[in-house]
Amino acid sequence: MPSADFSVIFTLTGDWGQGFSGQFEVFNNTNTVIENWNLEFDFSGNISSFWNAGVWERDGNHYFVKNAVYNANIAAKSSIIFGCSGSPGNIAVNPNNFMLSCSEE
Repeated sequence: MPSADFSVIFTLTGDWGQGFSGQFEVFNNTNTVIENWNLEFDFSGNISSFWNAGVWERDGNHYFVKNAVYNANIAAKSSIIFGCSGSPGNIAVNPNNFMLSCSEE
């Protein structure tokens, strides 16, 4: 999906040195629904759990996150939010290199 069609904002919601929590807001910048979204990104920290997201995988510093059943679609000109927690804290570089795609499910 072209990067102009979506945007992602990561917000650090808590950081206690040994760990952190954060949230991702994925915006649909188009006039059509994004169905069955998949988000990939790079992050050097260790994310150990996600909420409001379904299946997730990690390959080195590359993460793959899939929608949950109840937030599979992102309405036109709207957004969804999902959260995460991990370690260590003191995040110096936020997740980046976002890629959004749709699956056929």
